[in-house]
Amino acid sequence: MTLSKTTAILLLTAAVTAPAFAKKEKSKAETTPSTPAPTATASTTSGSADSRPAATVGGTVITMEALDHAAANQLAKFRQQEYDVRASVLNSLIQQQLITDEAAARKVSEADLMKAEVDDKSGSPTPDDVSKFYDTNKARMGGKSFDDVKGDIEKMLKGQKANDRRGQFLAELTAKNNVKVMLDPPRSTVTIRPGTPAMGPENAPVTIVEWSDYQCPFCKRAHPTVQQVLSEYKDKVRFVYLDYPLPFHQMAMPASQAVHCAEDQGKFWEYHTNLFEAAGDLSHADLTKRATDLGLDSAAFEACTTANKHDGLIKSNFDDGAALGVTGTPAFFINGRMLVGAQPIEQFRDVINDELSRKGVPAPKPGTGTN
Repeated sequence: MTLSKTTAILLLTAAVTAPAFAKKEKSKAETTPSTPAPTATASTTSGSADSRPAATVGGTVITMEALDHAAANQLAKFRQQEYDVRASVLNSLIQQQLITDEAAARKVSEADLMKAEVDDKSGSPTPDDVSKFYDTNKARMGGKSFDDVKGDIEKMLKGQKANDRRGQFLAELTAKNNVKVMLDPPRSTVTIRPGTPAMGPENAPVTIVEWSDYQCPFCKRAHPTVQQVLSEYKDKVRFVYLDYPLPFHQMAMPASQAVHCAEDQGKFWEYHTNLFEAAGDLSHADLTKRATDLGLDSAAFEACTTANKHDGLIKSNFDDGAALGVTGTPAFFINGRMLVGAQPIEQFRDVINDELSRKGVPAPKPGTGTN
């Protein structure tokens, strides 16, 4: 794995919170699954149910499994924070070792090496650079004249150039040295039920599972990013979409019902894309019009939505997400690594490229979809 991708920080700030389909925790013996247990997994991490008692209340046992389920979101955050600290410190140790080895190879001191490769090569900002920065940020200068702040701007821009050159130099050292990082990020076991709609090859090295809500504005904002990811990574990524209709989004559940009724007619992804890209209020009339526009059998679609045919599936999708710590939307699991919210494309690239490098698969150049 290349050094530049080992310190991707996963932002664990949910766009919205509050789980739907809230359910009372019971002991394992008291719980009956509403659907057959999933058989396919998207991540390599596995674990068995922990039936040890955490507490007893009268004759009821609260198991460790139930406790971990209820605390899944908080525990995921702590695990991620622990990994972030380790990854940051490890990155510093790797960088220091690269500098030490390079200085030894050149038979110079580390200070002389950094002066020659960073200070001497980073250069200084031009007068135009300084003037342009002042003009662009004049409103933030507190009324100070150009002459008052010129020296500070020059110093700041010179520092930026030095930092940029240092990063470039470390990337050069990484490229020519055998740097392998074995520190593994926290992962959840993500199960995919047979027949779940998915895009991309089954053997893709990276699987992205999204729990989302069709009425969620953050999910709509994330949709173009997901499309860009699929375009860039093509056969390297498999994408799975699962329902997580939040209770305060009154039209989210009907929209999920509608998309699965469209799935019955072989047009899940067409309807899914329409829900995110075409304007509408997600009312019954709006959902019906979308079906008509896509050429679905109107009578069959109406019968399906009226009967709430897919409520059990939607609830199961929701419960699976909640068990992994999903409390808001959108929530993504990239090979089991949690990424929450409408994050920029760079966040997805960092995690996906890291996963590809761990499997020895070259990453495509951004925006090209090719190696």
